[in-house]
Amino acid sequence: MEVRILIRGVAPPDDATVLLHFGDGSERAVRRVTEEIVDRHDYWLGVLDERGRLAVSVYALDGISEEGIARMMPHNAYGRSTAGRVRSAGFEIVGSTIDFDRMPPGLRSIQQWHSTVFLRLEGFAFKLAERIDVADSLIAPVRVELRELFGLFQRTPNQFRGS
Repeated sequence: MEVRILIRGVAPPDDATVLLHFGDGSERAVRRVTEEIVDRHDYWLGVLDERGRLAVSVYALDGISEEGIARMMPHNAYGRSTAGRVRSAGFEIVGSTIDFDRMPPGLRSIQQWHSTVFLRLEGFAFKLAERIDVADSLIAPVRVELRELFGLFQRTPNQFRGS
């Protein structure tokens, strides 16, 4: 799957509500998302510089309602926070657009509100897919980062799912 990432020049303002679609904050979610983050490191090679990134997607409610984003999320719950709260914990958040072949139309329709939160761990200038030993060593530190990041979000039942 070819993934295309575009960094937009505008980041969400501190007072913007951001939604995290892994909002239940459970240990199961932390384990699942950890693996996804490590697997997706290589998508970031060449986007900002020669390094990959360890990152999580969020959606900023800046010109769209919570329902407009939440109805596109397949999860029973999501997390709600503010961009400022995420930044004050030391995480970087930037406006971004993600695209890939066979992206569901609903997901594609909300990309202009997509943002990326970078974990406070350095990425690498090589593909982790080719360095399994390094990728495996990231599991524990990424889990620590995710537990803290997820803790910044309030679990919110998705009343809009499937509407």
